[in-house]
Amino acid sequence: MRLRSIARVSPGGEGLEDAVLSTADAVAFTLADTAVSVQDLRRAAVEGLARAAEAGKIGIAILNHPRTQLLRDDVDAVTGANLKAVILPHAVDPQDVRDLAVLLRDFELAQGLEPGEIAVFP
Repeated sequence: MRLRSIARVSPGGEGLEDAVLSTADAVAFTLADTAVSVQDLRRAAVEGLARAAEAGKIGIAILNHPRTQLLRDDVDAVTGANLKAVILPHAVDPQDVRDLAVLLRDFELAQGLEPGEIAVFP
């Protein structure tokens, strides 16, 4: 997957319409922001991923780190046909990426997606 630019939507979904109307190749939604409840971030990301897909943009989710104990629920919330990639911020150890890869595979299979269809950017 080649991306020239990514428009990042503010936590809670502010700026979504500007992002989908921009010339950016992809739109990113964060689930890793302590100023907004994780449930609200997940809800905004799912809605935003759908809107980005409608606009022909690649949908990306910025996930919580595995050590936060939020990663499994993040992946569960956003995995679907509209999610094309995830960013794992602050990945330090190879195990961080492996943990994410295992979760993604499980949820991709559960959603009827081909394993590996969702790209990972550590």
